[in-house]
Amino acid sequence: MIPLSARARTYLRENDWTPLLALTEATTDEAERFREAAASLSTSLQRDLGLRQGPLQTEPFGGSIRIRATGISGTLRVGHLTLDVAPKFIEPGTAHASWQRSLFNILGRTRNSRLSYSRASHLSKSPLSFVDHLALAYLDALETGLATEPIHTYSLREDRLPVLRGRLNIQRQLASLFDRPHLLECDFDELNTDNAFNHLLRWACARLALLVRDTVTRSRLQAMGWLLPGISGLPRPPSQLPLVVPPQYRAWSEAIDIASLIAVGKSHSLRRGLMSGYGLILGMERVFEEFVESTVSQAVRLLAIPALDVRRQDTTPYAEPTQPGMRRYYTRPDNVVYREGEPALVVDAKYKKLAEAEEGLLKKPRNSDVYQLVGSMTAHACHRGLLLYPKIAGDVDLGDGRLRTWLVDAFDETLTIGALALDLTDVQTAGDLRRLDERIAELLARSLQVERNTNRVSSRSA
Repeated sequence: MIPLSARARTYLRENDWTPLLALTEATTDEAERFREAAASLSTSLQRDLGLRQGPLQTEPFGGSIRIRATGISGTLRVGHLTLDVAPKFIEPGTAHASWQRSLFNILGRTRNSRLSYSRASHLSKSPLSFVDHLALAYLDALETGLATEPIHTYSLREDRLPVLRGRLNIQRQLASLFDRPHLLECDFDELNTDNAFNHLLRWACARLALLVRDTVTRSRLQAMGWLLPGISGLPRPPSQLPLVVPPQYRAWSEAIDIASLIAVGKSHSLRRGLMSGYGLILGMERVFEEFVESTVSQAVRLLAIPALDVRRQDTTPYAEPTQPGMRRYYTRPDNVVYREGEPALVVDAKYKKLAEAEEGLLKKPRNSDVYQLVGSMTAHACHRGLLLYPKIAGDVDLGDGRLRTWLVDAFDETLTIGALALDLTDVQTAGDLRRLDERIAELLARSLQVERNTNRVSSRSA
């Protein structure tokens, strides 16, 4: 029997219910404590990630409980049980290394492009956690910062000098008038590296060295600690985050961002045992939306048609108030493709099953998704719209990668709506992403009824 308090590790698939007894042996009391810990962590994650609902749910199951994660992916710790949560578009049973590489490639396309972890060749040789990947990114960021000047800030220094420097401290001067009449008590500002930035950098380095699995990464973190700028005393995280790096030290911004993420991440864990767990946890809805935004932009570039332009989060009003003091309604689709300055295609990403209708599986997108898309199309005076979903394992009705279309008659205008499920189960390499870009480029060309400029694409590739 493996008690719940033992160090155990496995991974769940988002949206799938998993019995606690499939993860570890647990008594009734331990299961109840696990349920309370999951509820507390769920509330914290919902607040910190801005989720619509708590991402962790538990319910009674077979004399114990079972757990489900929704809307998140990454590594989390519930009590003393550490879990990796795989995205729902990953096939059941996929190896850790495969789905984590796919997810990190997806992250590389988001605006948080610093979270790209494809540099280390040994990643596939050991079962690394998200913390290991985060540590590798942190090491890369530190090396970038160390190639420049360390972060210096002004701090107040007190000293006794034969000549006045800075400001004379009258109170200390009077106290030392008889003991040291030949010296002046001076207060002056001095540039040094003993500041909150370098304390945070060293603290994060030591913290990650405790939490990573990979011994090579741990050795690199420990060695990096000797290279970081000097501080006084033990490293400690600042009481207020985030820290804003001065413009002249922008090379350190990435390292400070990751270190701040680790420091804030302490609130995501329950402090039990020798140290609190830490996991990089992603709000998957926003990650998917940003990935689609970037991929559509890349696909438009592949089309290489000068008349086409794409705009992200293109906000426009679609309802004007009739009474004074009332506010407009706005619509903001993920992408709007413009042709010669006019909206030609509205694209919206939805992190859900394509066939996930309002009630049951009706082999069509949700009504609310279509209504939202039509509202955006109307506001942009655009006749074509496209909904993009992730392909979910088990979506046999609409998960075959084919484009479905519907026609909408609206005030003597005909609108065309398309829906497609993107296969993200295997995007582990740059070649995989390139093939996905090609697929989206073909889809956009069909939706816009244009021919791709292959000459410009081939010359650009060359």
